[in-house]
Amino acid sequence: FFDYLDQPVKRVTGAWAPPTVSRVLERAALAGEDEIARELMAMLRDSACPCPERRPCNAMLSFEGKTVLISGAAGGIGAETARILSGLGADLALCDLEGCDDLADELRDSGTSVATAAFDIRDRAQAEAFIGAQPRLDAIVANAGFCPWDDWNDGDWDDTFDRVVDINLKGVINVMRPAIARMIAQKHGNAVLVASVAGRMGGLRASPHDVSAKGGVMSMTKWMAAKADPH
Repeated sequence: FFDYLDQPVKRVTGAWAPPTVSRVLERAALAGEDEIARELMAMLRDSACPCPERRPCNAMLSFEGKTVLISGAAGGIGAETARILSGLGADLALCDLEGCDDLADELRDSGTSVATAAFDIRDRAQAEAFIGAQPRLDAIVANAGFCPWDDWNDGDWDDTFDRVVDINLKGVINVMRPAIARMIAQKHGNAVLVASVAGRMGGLRASPHDVSAKGGVMSMTKWMAAKADPH
């Protein structure tokens, strides 16, 4: 299936040779999330940037003076997104279950203003409090989530399903409700809701918990876009 996935990627980007994507996807089944996230982000930067230094083109895209909130920011896609936005001049508000202190220290050393919080994304009150505490909010990346690899015939499957949906879907709603209300009131803002190919294609190797939750995120994204668009 790696060759199958390469073709749409190559058609859309016009930048990556199929064997390159195949190797990354193949390694994704074996390596940790952080390593794969860093490699994919590096490929995105390299394929999109025409300059010899192979760095984000700050002259073309700047987040100077803007604040971006990222949930699930301690590692993986969330942490790499924070690093890229830091390089583009953004101020950051980062949250994760066990906090983001190490990443925050790293980004502050480069001159980035960073606010952090540690809380369970399933706790709506804490999500609302963290968003409300930010002096400004220009964009949000709703990224927090996890994907267990268990069998739906297991005895505790129902508990696992409830937990995945609470985090991967309801957790997105918990941060997006106050964020969208604030963006509508201030008449500007952008949101990225992180889903998965599992929600679109039914999963390949994904669990039914994650397929259900990520499919819900994709549908919720469309609903939220329609709700906010008139404003």
